[in-house]
Amino acid sequence: DAIGTAYIFTAGELSPEKYEIGRRPIGWKPIPKTKTFIYWTTLALFVYSAENATTKTLRAHTSKVTAVDTSLSVTVTGDSVGRICIWYNSEFKCHHSISTGLDSINEIVIVNKNVYVLTTTHLKKYDLESGQLQGSISIYATSAIKIRDGLLVSDGRQIALFNNLETNACVKCTHHKLVSAEEDNRFFVVTNKGVVECEWFK
Repeated sequence: DAIGTAYIFTAGELSPEKYEIGRRPIGWKPIPKTKTFIYWTTLALFVYSAENATTKTLRAHTSKVTAVDTSLSVTVTGDSVGRICIWYNSEFKCHHSISTGLDSINEIVIVNKNVYVLTTTHLKKYDLESGQLQGSISIYATSAIKIRDGLLVSDGRQIALFNNLETNACVKCTHHKLVSAEEDNRFFVVTNKGVVECEWFK
C-alpha cells in the first residue's frame, strides 16, 4: 500500500498476513507456491522473503524496471532500454543479461522453458537456460499473458492467441489491459466499464 505494507492472502484465511517492506513499489510479482515476491521502485529491484522478513537488492539493471515474471525456479526482469535479466531463484544472481534492442519492454511471460518478451515493436522468444534468441516477430502490442492454450497478446483493440510466435486466432475487443487469472484459459479484460472475466475457447 501507500506506506509500504505488503499483504499476503492465503486461500481459506479471512485476514491477510502483513509485512512492512518500507518502500512503496511500482509493481510486484509473487514467486509461485512461496511467500517470496519480487518488487520494484523507480530506482531499484528487490526480492522479499516473508518467511524470514529479509529483503535483497537485485543488481543488474541500470535503467527503470518495467516488467517482471516469475516461476518456481526462474525470475526474468526487463527494463526501459530493452535489457532482460534471467535470475535463478536459488541464488538470485543474474545468469543472463541480454539486450533485446533499444525499445522498452512492456511484458515478460515465462512459458515452460522459454520466456516471451514483448517490446513496443516486437515479440521475442528466448531459451531460459541458454539465453539464446529462439525467434522474433514484428508486432505492435501493449499487453501479454499466458493461458493454457498459448499466449494472449493485445493492442487495446484486438486480442490474438499465439503459439510459438504464430497467430492462431484473433478477436476484436476494445480494452485497456489483459490480466491473467492463472487458471486454464480464464483471464480478465480491463475496460472503461470495469473488469470482465473471460475464457478463451478454440
